[in-house]
Amino acid sequence: MKSFMKIRIAPLLAALAAGTCVLVAAPEEARAVGSADGRVTGTVIEATSQAPVPGALVTLKGGSGVNKRVQTQEDGTYEIPAVPPGTYDMVFSYEGLKPLKRRVVVNPDAATPVNIMWTAEQEKEETTVIEEERHLTNPDSSATGTIMSVNNLNKTPIARSYQSVSAQVPGVTVGGGNPNVKGGKTNNNRYLVNGLDLTDPVTNTFSANFQQDSLETVQVTTGGFEAKYNALGAIIAVQTRRGTNNFHGAVSAYWAPSFLVDYDTFGPQTFDGSKPFDYSKEKPEQGRYELNLSAQGPIIKDRLFFNAGIQYNRSLAVTPSGPPRFVQVPSRLFESFYLLGGLTFVPADTHRIHVEAFGDPTTIDYENNNASGANASTPYSQAGRFQGGNRATIEWAWQASKRVTTKVLLGYNQNKLDVGPQGIRGIADGDLINGVPYSFGRTPHVNQDDSTVWFNTGGHSVTNRRRIQLDASVTATGEAAGRHEAEFGVQTAFVEQSLRVSQTGGTSGQDDSTGYGISYTDRNGGLLDRGLCDLDPQINPGALTGNYTGNGCFRRSMSRSYALHNRGTTFGTYIQDRYKPKKWLTILPGTRFDVGTMTATDSNVAQSAAGFGPRLSVIADVTNDSKTIVQVSYGRTTEMPSLRGVSGYDGARRAGGVIEQYSATTRRFEFLQRTGGADGSRLSFEKSPAVADEILLSLRRELAKGVLVRADYTYRYLHNQYETMEVNAIWDPTGTRVVGFNNGIPIRTTLTGFNPAATSRYSGLDLILETKFTDLELQGSYTLSQSWGTAGNIDGGAFDNPRFGPFYNSYQSGIDTRHQLKSIASYNIWQGFTLGFILNWRSGVALTKAYTANEPGYTIRRAPTGYEPGAYPNTGTANPGQLGTYSDVRSWTTFRSPDIFTLNVMLTYDFEKLLKQHLSMNVQINNVFALQNAVGVNGTEGSPTASQFGLATNRQDFRTLTLGVRYDF
Repeated sequence: MKSFMKIRIAPLLAALAAGTCVLVAAPEEARAVGSADGRVTGTVIEATSQAPVPGALVTLKGGSGVNKRVQTQEDGTYEIPAVPPGTYDMVFSYEGLKPLKRRVVVNPDAATPVNIMWTAEQEKEETTVIEEERHLTNPDSSATGTIMSVNNLNKTPIARSYQSVSAQVPGVTVGGGNPNVKGGKTNNNRYLVNGLDLTDPVTNTFSANFQQDSLETVQVTTGGFEAKYNALGAIIAVQTRRGTNNFHGAVSAYWAPSFLVDYDTFGPQTFDGSKPFDYSKEKPEQGRYELNLSAQGPIIKDRLFFNAGIQYNRSLAVTPSGPPRFVQVPSRLFESFYLLGGLTFVPADTHRIHVEAFGDPTTIDYENNNASGANASTPYSQAGRFQGGNRATIEWAWQASKRVTTKVLLGYNQNKLDVGPQGIRGIADGDLINGVPYSFGRTPHVNQDDSTVWFNTGGHSVTNRRRIQLDASVTATGEAAGRHEAEFGVQTAFVEQSLRVSQTGGTSGQDDSTGYGISYTDRNGGLLDRGLCDLDPQINPGALTGNYTGNGCFRRSMSRSYALHNRGTTFGTYIQDRYKPKKWLTILPGTRFDVGTMTATDSNVAQSAAGFGPRLSVIADVTNDSKTIVQVSYGRTTEMPSLRGVSGYDGARRAGGVIEQYSATTRRFEFLQRTGGADGSRLSFEKSPAVADEILLSLRRELAKGVLVRADYTYRYLHNQYETMEVNAIWDPTGTRVVGFNNGIPIRTTLTGFNPAATSRYSGLDLILETKFTDLELQGSYTLSQSWGTAGNIDGGAFDNPRFGPFYNSYQSGIDTRHQLKSIASYNIWQGFTLGFILNWRSGVALTKAYTANEPGYTIRRAPTGYEPGAYPNTGTANPGQLGTYSDVRSWTTFRSPDIFTLNVMLTYDFEKLLKQHLSMNVQINNVFALQNAVGVNGTEGSPTASQFGLATNRQDFRTLTLGVRYDF
C-alpha cells in the first residue's frame, strides 16, 4: 500500500533531532515567522499517447549552488521542494531520449509548475534552453497579495524602498511604511528579511531599511495565510539576492535637486489651491540624492558565494508655510547608509549555510517638518533623531533525504532610537528666533487656541531594542490517498528594551534619568505666542514678583525623568499539510499555537496570552489545466502581547507627576490631579490574545497565456484587540466633566491589554487584472471595501469617553476607504526604451470630528466617525430640537478626506544595443499633474473663536523630477 510513511524514518528523525537540539539551546521561548522557499512541480507525459513517463530524471541547478534531483512517479508527476527563490536551469532526461532543458523562476511560498510533453520531433532536436512561463493562477497557493521582483520594480516609478510596495497591493486600504490591511491597524503587520522578524517589539511597526539593489523580491501577503505565518494585518517579507556562479551587480545613482522639485504655498481650506501671486514665499531646499553599489558572485565555484551592497541616501522635504504660523520651517533632512553582506556555503549538495549581516545608521533633522504639525511649531519645539540597528542571520538548510528537508534559522536584531529636541542636534543660526539659543531647561508651551507649540518639545529618549530569534522546521513529502507535503515548525524569540527618558523644562539634564520636567497647556489667551501663559517666569520674569495677568493660563504639568528595562518571550509551533488527493484538488489544513509573556521591570508583573490559529483552504483547478482556480479558505490568526503594554505601564509609574489648573480667583495654579505613579497605570491580565477570523473566497482565471483576472472576497473579524483605556474617572451625564474617581484618588488610571470591546470588521472585494508578457508587465486592481468597528487606529489617539459609547461603533477613522483603483506597469516601447507608470485613485478615508475637552487625554464626540455634526460649543445644547444643532441628525454631513489621484511615470533607455553593456538612464516624474489635494484634515474643534477644524494639515507631495543612471553587470 502507498503510504505517507514511504519516507525513510532515520533521516526524518535526524532532521527532527537537529532542530530540537538547537531549540533546547535557546535561552527563552518566543514567536517569529519562518523563512520562505518555493518549489517546482509538474508532470511528464508522452505527447502522442498522453501516457505518463515514470522514472524520468529531473535535475534542477542554479542559484547559490543548488543541485537537486528527483524522479517522476508512476503517474508522471514530480515535486522538488525547498528551492530558494531565484532562477534555475532544469534538465529532463530519460533513457533513449534527448534531454530537454527549461529555465524557471522560483518565487517564495509559491509553486512553479513545469509540465513536459515529449514528442518524436523533440527527440531529434538539439538540446536548447526554453524559458518556462509559469501560470499566474498559483494553482496550489492559498495566499492573497503580491510578489514583486526588484528587477521589475526598477522599471517603474515606485519609491525605492520595500515599504512602498504595499501601497500597490489590493486589500491595502491605506498605504505607507506601516499600512492598514483589510481592517487591521498600522501595528498589526509583521516584517521579515530572509525569515528574520524585523517587527519592532514595542510598537509592532517596521524597524529596518535595506539597500534596494541587494534585494531579490518583496512579498506582501494580505490573507489566506499558511500556518507558518501569523499576523492580523499583512506579512511584508523581503528576500536578499544571493551569489551564484556568475558575477552580477549594479551601480546606480538617483538625483532630484531642488530646482527639479515644484514648490507652492496654499490656502488653508481643503478646497483652496496655490497662491500664484505669493511673491514673498521662500523656497526651501528640497530634493533627494541616492548612490548604490551591489555585487553577488562566486568565491569557490558551486561551493562558496558572496553578496554585498551599500546605499547612501540624502533627502530634504518640507511642508509649505501655512496656518497657523505662516512661517517657512526648515527642511527635514534624512541621511542614511544601508549596508549588507552575506556568504553562502554549500559543503555538499544536501547542505546549505547562509550567513548575512545588515546595518542602517540614519540621522533625521527636523523629522516632522514634512508633516502636518510643522506649521504649528518653532524650530525649538521640533524634534530630531538617530535611528538604526545591526542585524544578522545564520540559516542552515539540510536535505535529509529525497522526501525530508529541514531548516534552522538563528537571528539577531538590535535597534537604537535617540529621539529628542532638535536643539540637542543643533539649530542653524538663521533658524533661531531673535538669535536666542536653544535651552533644554526651557519650558514647552502648547497653545490650544491654535495648536501651536513653543520653546521646547516633550523630552529626550534613548531606546535600545533587541530580538534573538530561533526557528526550526521539518518538511516531509509522501503518498497516502494522494500526495502530501507536511511541514512542522517551532518558532521562538526573546525580546527586550532599555529606555531612558529625560524630561524638558525642569531640573533634568538632556541625558538624565533623574529630576523632573515642566510643561504648560495654554487656552483662551489668543493666537500664537500672544496667547501663552505669562505666569511662566521664563516668558515673563515679572511673574516671580506677582506682575502677571494670567492671560492664557490653563494647566501646568510636572513629570519625572526615568529609566526602565522590559523583556519578553514568545513561542509558536505549527503543523500544516499540502494535500493533493487529486491532481486538480489541493487541501491545506493546518493549525498553530502561540504563547507570549512580557515582563515589566522590577515589578514582578507580566502580561501573558496564548491562542490557537486553525487554518483550512480548499483549492480546485476546475478545468484541470491550471487556468481556472476556485478557492475557499478560513483562517484564524492571533497576536500575542508586545512590549508596548509593559513599557507603557513602567513608564507611567516611573514618570508620575502632577497636573495643576489655573484659578482665576486665586490667580495661582492649584492641584488638579496626579498622573502616573503607583495608582496611575494598570495592566489587564486577559489571557486571550487579539484574534482575526478570516473567510476568503477566490476565483482566478487565466484568460490567455500571461493574462490573469482574479476576484477575491474577504471578510475579516478582528476582536479582543490590544488597547489602552482610562478606568478611574466618573463622568457627568454630558460627558464633558469629571465629577469623581472610582478609587477616590484624583488621578488618571490607564488599563492596557486585550480589550473584548475593541472589535472591527472588514468586508472587501478585490477585482484584479495581471499581465506578464515579454514587453509588458501590468498589475491593476479595483477594491470595494468597508471597515467598521470600535477599535481605533493604535487606540485612536485619545481615551474612549464612556458617555459617547454609541459614537465609537462606526467607520474606522483613518482606515475605512470605500473605493480604490491601483495600477503599476512597465512596457518595453521600442529599441531599449521602457515606460513605467503608477496610476492610483482612492476615495476619501473616514475622519473623526472631536471637540476639545477640559479633561486631559480625552476629546468630546457629537457624532460617529465619518460624520460631521456641526461646529458648536463643547457643551452647548441650546435649541435641542432645532435643525442645525448637533443633536439633530438631519444636520449631519459625511466627513471624509478628499479623494486622491496619483500619476507617476518613468522613461528608461538601456544602451545595451549600442554598448553591449546594460547601462541605462531614466527620468521619473512623480505627481505628473501637480495635484495638491489635502491628505490630512484637522478634525478637532477647538476654541469656537479660533477653530482650525476642517483646514488642510497636509497635501500631496510636490511634483518631482528625478534623474537616474544605472549600470548592471
